[in-house]
Amino acid sequence: MNTTTINPSSPSTELLKQYLSLTTHLSPSSATLPHEYQTDDTPNTADAAEIGEGYCATIYALSPSSIAKVAKPNKQNELWNDFGAHLSIYEAISAVPTTTLVPKPAHYLHAQDVTTWRTAQAKKIPSREPNDVLCAERIPPLPRIIRRSLVDVFCPKEQMAEALENKKNDACLVRLYLGRRRPSSLHTRGTFSLRNFELTLDKMELLGLDAMQFGAPIAEALAVVHWKAGSDGRDVEFVLGGPPERRISAEGFRVLDSNVHTQRVTTWRKAGTVDGGAGLQQRSVCVWLLDFNQCSRIAADAQGVQMAADAYWDNDPYYPRPTKDGDNDSTEGKIWREFKRVYLAKGRAILGEGATRPVDFIDSLEARGQERQQGLVMAGPPKAASTGPGSNSKKKKGREYVGF
Repeated sequence: MNTTTINPSSPSTELLKQYLSLTTHLSPSSATLPHEYQTDDTPNTADAAEIGEGYCATIYALSPSSIAKVAKPNKQNELWNDFGAHLSIYEAISAVPTTTLVPKPAHYLHAQDVTTWRTAQAKKIPSREPNDVLCAERIPPLPRIIRRSLVDVFCPKEQMAEALENKKNDACLVRLYLGRRRPSSLHTRGTFSLRNFELTLDKMELLGLDAMQFGAPIAEALAVVHWKAGSDGRDVEFVLGGPPERRISAEGFRVLDSNVHTQRVTTWRKAGTVDGGAGLQQRSVCVWLLDFNQCSRIAADAQGVQMAADAYWDNDPYYPRPTKDGDNDSTEGKIWREFKRVYLAKGRAILGEGATRPVDFIDSLEARGQERQQGLVMAGPPKAASTGPGSNSKKKKGREYVGF
């Protein structure tokens, strides 16, 4: 375990390299950073702060630890699907633990009951008409010191002051794009934003951040989504966020109590484990899985494999792309091999050693990856316009990949 004391006066690239690593555990002197440096976006006002917007809902912070997703007009069915898939995936991840976390779902409210529910809330959600609401645990945003460092390293100089002052940037989560690099001849345009900041492979390399560490958490979580939750995982997102609040379990307490012979000890940040050497340390960041409104149920059959593979390619580039046989040296090749190894191991652990569906899924990805590579060779270099922002705007979310 890499225990680190974060020095706020360190260069921004060094801070990001330390803090955004999954192997970094904060020392007691640094463990208050998520709170000390976090700007409160749930101030003592009547209105809940808007912290994000998705395909089917607008997201509000009810408190530092909870959110409400309010359905957009005519998107109630999608939000209900989100809730059902969220529940099944959360329970699957709980049953087959992974290093990837899923926010705990709370409850769903039909529009006819929202007015009554609102009267019990400390925060008022701005809305002209009552609409369906999904409530869940909030993924902790990254602390202010890291937001400032991201601005310092990646934001155009002429936008820095605005980026630092923009309250919307307080809700900072980092998308893990293991399947994308920014074009080398990039001309940025638009407004720099820390909401859903895109951490592409080239940015990881610029920071000296080991991209390999993110392949395994995403792979094992996707295997659980497919073969335990029975979901294709369409359009889910993998992000870096802060660590969750840690509470000791009853089992952990029994072991702890027997070890210390009923003497009182601190259980803060002990979680469910009783590691006497862990002290009050906590991870600096965690991988979180979210956004389930487009997921569909699948079975462990050929059709399920096809649906899962289609969803893999249609998603934003969180996943590594299959590389050519013999590619043992490139970052992409190493990440793909690790992803493949971990996915197959977790899939077999769930379905049994003789299970073939996880293998069929990987084989399908590799076959389609070869087809795509051959197509790119035949097509020649992409046009300049296709490499800039907005080139992927035909995706369901209409999402543009920014060049920052």
